Amino acid sequence: MANKYSATESALNQHKAHVRQKLVKIIGNVTQLNEDEIEPQTHFLELGLDSITLSQVRHSIKDAFGFDIPMNEFFDTLTTLELLTNHVGERVVIPIESTNQKVVESPVEIPGNEIEHTAPYVLQTYEKQNLSMSAPVGLERILEQQLHLMSHQLEVMRDHTIAHVNTTTVYHPEEDSAKIVQAVKDSVSDLRKGAFLPDLPSNGSGPGLEKQALAVSMPPETETLGAQETVIALTPDQKQLWFATVSERNDSQSLHETALLRFCGPLQPEAFTEAVHTIVNRHEALRTFMNDDGETQVITSAMKISVPLHDFSDYSPDEQEHHVRNWLAKDSTIPFPLIPYTPLFRVQLLKISVVEHIGVFTFHHLIADGWSMGVFMRELEHIYSALVRNEAVTLPDPVSFRNYAVWQHDQLRSGGEEAVTFWSAVLKRSLPVLDLPSPVRGLQMPSSQGSRHTLVLEAPLVQRLRNVSIKLGNSLFITLLSAFQLFLHRLTGQKEVMVSVPTAGQAQMDAFSLIGNCVNMLPVISEVCSDVSFNSFAQTVKHRMNELEAYQKYSFAGLAPLGLKYLPVMNVVFNMDRPIPRFYFHQLDVEVLENEISFSKYELFLNVTEIQKQLRLDFDYNTDIFQENIVKTWSEYFLHLLHLIVENEEIRVSSISLLDVVGQERLRATWTDYVDSNGIYPCVLDAYKQPAPVGTAGEVYQASAVNGILGTTREWAYVEGGAKLLHIGHLDRSICIRGHQVNLEQLEKHLLQTFQLSDCLITPQTNEAGEVLHLTAYVVAAASKPWEESELKQAVNRLLPDYTRPRWCIKMDRIPLLANGEPDLQALLEVGDASVNAAKDVGSEVHAAEEKLTTIWKDVLNVSEVNRHESFFQLGGIH
Repeated sequence: MANKYSATESALNQHKAHVRQKLVKIIGNVTQLNEDEIEPQTHFLELGLDSITLSQVRHSIKDAFGFDIPMNEFFDTLTTLELLTNHVGERVVIPIESTNQKVVESPVEIPGNEIEHTAPYVLQTYEKQNLSMSAPVGLERILEQQLHLMSHQLEVMRDHTIAHVNTTTVYHPEEDSAKIVQAVKDSVSDLRKGAFLPDLPSNGSGPGLEKQALAVSMPPETETLGAQETVIALTPDQKQLWFATVSERNDSQSLHETALLRFCGPLQPEAFTEAVHTIVNRHEALRTFMNDDGETQVITSAMKISVPLHDFSDYSPDEQEHHVRNWLAKDSTIPFPLIPYTPLFRVQLLKISVVEHIGVFTFHHLIADGWSMGVFMRELEHIYSALVRNEAVTLPDPVSFRNYAVWQHDQLRSGGEEAVTFWSAVLKRSLPVLDLPSPVRGLQMPSSQGSRHTLVLEAPLVQRLRNVSIKLGNSLFITLLSAFQLFLHRLTGQKEVMVSVPTAGQAQMDAFSLIGNCVNMLPVISEVCSDVSFNSFAQTVKHRMNELEAYQKYSFAGLAPLGLKYLPVMNVVFNMDRPIPRFYFHQLDVEVLENEISFSKYELFLNVTEIQKQLRLDFDYNTDIFQENIVKTWSEYFLHLLHLIVENEEIRVSSISLLDVVGQERLRATWTDYVDSNGIYPCVLDAYKQPAPVGTAGEVYQASAVNGILGTTREWAYVEGGAKLLHIGHLDRSICIRGHQVNLEQLEKHLLQTFQLSDCLITPQTNEAGEVLHLTAYVVAAASKPWEESELKQAVNRLLPDYTRPRWCIKMDRIPLLANGEPDLQALLEVGDASVNAAKDVGSEVHAAEEKLTTIWKDVLNVSEVNRHESFFQLGGIH
């Protein structure tokens, strides 16, 4: 049946232009592009849109037009403004300007004589679509969406005349639209009475088009202490952060985030401070401190905040740079005390001259994440500028962190079990840990000391990467993430590569003006096959990201109490930030300064930031594990890999080398310097039998100039700077424990040297499935350095990471040997079980408590036995 509402071709064109105008405004607000920069045929990826910004566009479209668009369609079919305009225009009703009338398209056919009976008609329509009345939840969602759209249409119709298709009936703007609006109101009322729609909030107000009130319920653990304070529970992720902050590792500064802004011009410190105070009053997370119980936090009505001004203007330029750098380094080491009424962020100004200042913004992750810092900076820009101009400022209503906590709790309650089922299937077995090559891995307990190496991709390469992304139907994010995973595969030789990706809870909640700790880490696990092309691999990564989209809102900290037992080790992270915005502080030129870091929470964190037409790649790394020159070399490998991809996106993984041909020949030439009298020299090869580059490890082969590769020595070696070879150990002594690869020969040598032992043998203890559960160290102390077993065990535990700590340290007079000189394993002392370590003199109540705790630990850690003297983390607990 033909639609009873129609429009002329001219009206349709006007309708399309109206839709395009609204979409341009939405895209411009998100990307900060001018309207004339948003061409109809330009691919969204070329405009700089990525998964995060497209998510914001998606939510803005939902608010403006009343319907949702699946995220994948922005990458598959709706890739330009023109395509998006056509799609939206076909689904919405928007007033169209005409010469003497205003016409409305309608996506549904509403009979004119039933205009006052909308509710029965809507129900009848959906019954025809086989929607069972016994499924009120699905029906409610559909009706809410349709009525939201109708409400938008009817509000617009208040100001516009509607011409009916048969021209025999003309709707008058005031009388008829009021009648239609009343009919919808009555219909909504009927639907609420029938329990098809929720009741209105207690204040009688409903969601508007531009802003929606968040309907949340207060959690039962909320306690109002009075008008000044409110106590709420820590979120699961905050509990982990609290534990990491108060633990004895003394490097909680890795949980800080700092940003630097340079202000050039007549900065007004008083207005700057007042702007900071205004932001603090708006966002309760900035007025929050942690209770010492590790379970709750206190939101205060006010928090005393100062913005100190440190004056460096009296120094000469050379002295000034030195003193500022030292001040920044010292400030980065200052922890936030977790004491009442003390803020968990600080803002400071460094005065360089009368017309130059540096703003230093440092936040603890307990109360803010990267998204939050962006919110803070944008609000500071608007509030400061308004204060200087003596004008009022209009900002989006802030979303309170307690609302986020309730939303997160509700999400876990409604979908947590499904998420646990999904992740349990993905993580049903212990995944290999992504152990990046390091000669000290497993030999020392790393701190969180860190540094940063920065690599800038120039505009031509960035444009070629964008072109490849468009050709493959991917976002630039997917292309770079895929390249990074292949880079890690070639670096480690591991087929399964897991990279963690931060996701913003604010975007999941549609709460874009929210400050708080809302970040979730999403593990992206990819299996790499040698014969697959980059194109195919990138499509697999894209599919995996689409698959994980439904589970972004669930953190592992929240899922663990619901029964998720296998938690992944997230030590390598990839993130792509939104383009750095142009700041418009009144009468000030503002520049984002690069911040030198001293701590790194992860082993390796690659953060990509778009700056104009370039990409800045920040490689943050743990300095206890990796040397600066090695990370710099790795970044050059990654750059080489990107060039290979833009040259041929169909390149096979087996053809991707971290070195070019010249680099490979240079390595071989260096190793020929180690030639012996027989003309034989070592050649270290990676998993693809190519020369293992500097900063990686490989199997040592023997080679000669005449015969080439002769065969393997079964030795494992690390290639240091200058192509120097560092012997690790025999491959037969390599084991896998809790996902980590460990060479027992290397570990033995390390203990011999560190503790001045006469001899040492380490053996693995396995279960029936052959999995290594723990290690046992048999040691022979030197006469010059006698050790007691307990003393040595404590010293070893202080030195080694959890997974390489021997569960038992057994002192012996000598290591028994076979006739061939190999250790006689059968002659070694047997290791007692946990029962021999149970206390014999403890009371029954203590013993009963110990038994209960042992049962809990066995269940949580999935171990068969627990030694009463062992560390929770040594048994597999995660920090």
